[in-house]
Amino acid sequence: MEGWIKLHRQIKDHWLWKSDNRFKWWIDILLTVNHSESKVLIKGTLIECKRGQSIRSLESWAKEWNVSKGAVRDFFKLLQSDEMLTTESLQFTTRITVCKYEDYQTELHAEETLKKRKGNAKETLALPKQECKEGIEGIEIVNTNTWRESFEIYLNECKESFVKFHSDELKLEKQERLNPNVDIKLTIEKAYDKFWGTEAGWKNKKDSKTKNIDWDSTIKNAISFKSNIVYKQK
Repeated sequence: MEGWIKLHRQIKDHWLWKSDNRFKWWIDILLTVNHSESKVLIKGTLIECKRGQSIRSLESWAKEWNVSKGAVRDFFKLLQSDEMLTTESLQFTTRITVCKYEDYQTELHAEETLKKRKGNAKETLALPKQECKEGIEGIEIVNTNTWRESFEIYLNECKESFVKFHSDELKLEKQERLNPNVDIKLTIEKAYDKFWGTEAGWKNKKDSKTKNIDWDSTIKNAISFKSNIVYKQK
């Protein structure tokens, strides 16, 4: 699973950079949208969700960011006016599409003229924290950190996985059948907030010696863990 996105340094000149909340929301969108095509089942209807898209209601975004539905709608309108996002109202939800999504995912290289050096340097934009050394002709990547070395990378993977599971109607319906009377969505949120989205959760995974985290299994186990369970209100 890809645990990072690519951002150009010019993001610091963008209007989003000057607004802490909006910048965080934009990054959250980039981390939430699909990196591969899928279909989402919502109330008996299969909805296509392509790469760079997300199927979530405005209410879900509002709850995620702890703001009003109107604030989410206004933010989406701002992004649309700047041609960064498009929205599509569906019967039970909203489909958003990140414009130029490939700019944040594909292997982009910027050719820069290096002073006091001959030739062009190729530099990968906005990779996770990494150690680099300068070569004669440019920059050579020596080592790229993984989730084991970086809590930030772990947290990005964790959040992306929990949000994706949280919005997958097929998986939610199955967990509803297996765990009657349990509010699956709230239980997932509680598991993330109380443990897996914290440094304690990160250290737990590091202690397990696993190389690649099976997040689906982690979330399913968290749903059945007694201290995480949130029961439906009668």
